[in-house]
Amino acid sequence: AAARKRGCFPSAGYGAVALSVLLVAVATEAINPILEPHLRAKPYGMDTAQIGYLAAAYSAAYTLGALPVGALADRALDAAPSSGRLKALMAGGWLACVGAFAMLGPLADAAPTPAAATWLAVLSLPLLGAASAAVIVPSMPDMQSGLAQDDEAAKAVVCSLWNGVFSLGCTVGPLASAALADFAGFTATISWLCVGTGLVGAAMLGASAMKCPAS
Repeated sequence: AAARKRGCFPSAGYGAVALSVLLVAVATEAINPILEPHLRAKPYGMDTAQIGYLAAAYSAAYTLGALPVGALADRALDAAPSSGRLKALMAGGWLACVGAFAMLGPLADAAPTPAAATWLAVLSLPLLGAASAAVIVPSMPDMQSGLAQDDEAAKAVVCSLWNGVFSLGCTVGPLASAALADFAGFTATISWLCVGTGLVGAAMLGASAMKCPAS
């Protein structure tokens, strides 16, 4: 692959990826304080062990999903670092997040039977884990794709920015979701996550057309 230009930070495209990193942390961490009490209540009635299995399924799906996503990200970088393919990959992850949150919230709430609601909730978490991998894994290489291969200082700045933005999202997500769930309930909170993740997915699709020229 051609070397990237030193100091090439595409304004809108770069900002879109940074915002994506912030919001994926908000969205995935938002369910932590509100999921367990929701799954303990009717129609689910899950116990601690069952909820723990679901949390493990989320983590396993993220880990397994990260492997092919990483391979696709590497191929995208090798083929055309400035093509926008990484952003398109992230956009697909965001749209899958919409489906996962819809299954966990409004679709499960509208399910005709308790068994159907339970299966929707159970399947939503591994889907969310795999979708999160598609959003998170390509984000760092995308943010670094405009840098020269040997520009270690700029790469360190990007790494620091990525970690700071992600940590901020991990802090904001649980605080916001707990307050919103107390005010509007679990399903309304998850529905807002559906809307938000859909908007970010659409924005990433638009940003995928933006390119950082390679030298």
